[in-house]
Amino acid sequence: MSRKIPRVCLVCLAYYFAFSIPSMSVEDVRGTPSCYFDFQFNDVPASDRVTRHGYHAVIEDAGTFATVLPDVLNQMGAKMEGDASKDGPVNVVQISPLKGDASVEDLQAAVNANKDKLNMLGIRTVTVLVPRMKKDPMHYSFPQCEGFEEDPLRRGMRATFHHLLELNRLTDNYNVERLPAVGRNVQLYVGSEKTTRRNPAQVVSVRGITHTPGLTTFSGARRALLQGLDELERAQGNSKVSLQSSSRIFIHSLPVVEGSTPEEIAAEFNEVIDKLKGRLAQRLLKLRVDEVEAKVRVQSADADGNPMVVPIRLVASSMEGEWLKTSAFIEKPDPVTGVTREFCTIGDTNGVCVLDPYDGANIIQTKRAIARRVGSTYAYGEF
Repeated sequence: MSRKIPRVCLVCLAYYFAFSIPSMSVEDVRGTPSCYFDFQFNDVPASDRVTRHGYHAVIEDAGTFATVLPDVLNQMGAKMEGDASKDGPVNVVQISPLKGDASVEDLQAAVNANKDKLNMLGIRTVTVLVPRMKKDPMHYSFPQCEGFEEDPLRRGMRATFHHLLELNRLTDNYNVERLPAVGRNVQLYVGSEKTTRRNPAQVVSVRGITHTPGLTTFSGARRALLQGLDELERAQGNSKVSLQSSSRIFIHSLPVVEGSTPEEIAAEFNEVIDKLKGRLAQRLLKLRVDEVEAKVRVQSADADGNPMVVPIRLVASSMEGEWLKTSAFIEKPDPVTGVTREFCTIGDTNGVCVLDPYDGANIIQTKRAIARRVGSTYAYGEF
């Protein structure tokens, strides 16, 4: 007879779907279930993986968060062996009240009072899921990189969304503000370039994840792109979006692709983009789409034969002039942070790998913005 998996563990499995979870255990604490789990980035070789620890505790009332938090941290610490912070801040703690409410200020005060303990446990992020009547709980995140200050940019996001949507790449180069989005797994941002120049370039970015397989097929790519274009179209009515802004779309596909090589996926992407450019050219130009990125995960094995996922980045970009020119990269993530350290071009016989932060506005983008300001389109050409 199979044992029913507690809901708290299902939440952890859902949030960390894109990770490897070597172990998970559940126990009753204060009459409510708590889940302790280990997880790893599965897109690095097994020998390089850092085992991270997570603890998801359920408490009765959000109003007791301040008094319960020290006990939750002690319970988590009791399950961890050795120096919990030896790999730096890599662990996570999540707390789900069954009822009640708590203000951000109250949550922040409780987190502040326990900073020393959080650092000792190597906590990277504290996430609190405050219940809402007939709605998904409101997520509040307190990341270590911000001094455990609540991050408004992550508010309402599941614990792993910030990583999966690669928001750090966006905030490193732009001062961003979140706009309302309709899609459940989609976020919409408007940002101005971090620069000392007057009138910095503005970017509108749609970022989403998908659990639906087949993103690299024509039908799958068309469906995802249309959803992104719909979000961009709705954003045009926002007064914060200028008529000269550049639009970007980023989609992270979580299902693992099996039976295909990176080279085959890159070739398929080239064909798909060519078709989509022909069929959706009018909307792409109208909405000023200058870049489309898709991240897919391919099943592979490391040098020792252990299964691992290889992240592939597929890019169609106008940043260098040619309209939505395609390129494809194999990513090499950092085993501790999970952030990509190198992008290695697929099909390059020289094995060239580059660092690839979001480019700032170049002369081509400046000319494109000027053309848009007067209601025209900049046509790139090499003379």
